[in-house]
Amino acid sequence: MPQLLMRTTGASAEEVDGLIELLQAEGIVCYTTDAGRWRLGVDGLWLTHDEDAAKARELAGEFQYQFSKESRADFERRLAEGTAPTFASQLRQKPLVVIGTLLAIAAIAMLSLLPLLLG
Repeated sequence: MPQLLMRTTGASAEEVDGLIELLQAEGIVCYTTDAGRWRLGVDGLWLTHDEDAAKARELAGEFQYQFSKESRADFERRLAEGTAPTFASQLRQKPLVVIGTLLAIAAIAMLSLLPLLLG
């Protein structure tokens, strides 16, 4: 019976692909699913055989730790170089999107607080 190794919602394609390559190199059969158009399913990485679960979880933990460490180091390097995305850089590159997002957040906050302010 298939067993869910991890949910892939929010994981980068690079991370998922790297984990799949590692598992396949170790002889572990796995596959991915997506939640579908209406998001009723599960975005996940599944194992085909139950007996592979313990080894796959150990490999996944080590891989994710290493991936996280490398991603953080890459971000720190880009931050030092001045190429990492910041609020100011996003505002310069896409001012209408940033301002529109801020206005939407303010509108939702005001609508949420309006009953408390009037009551």
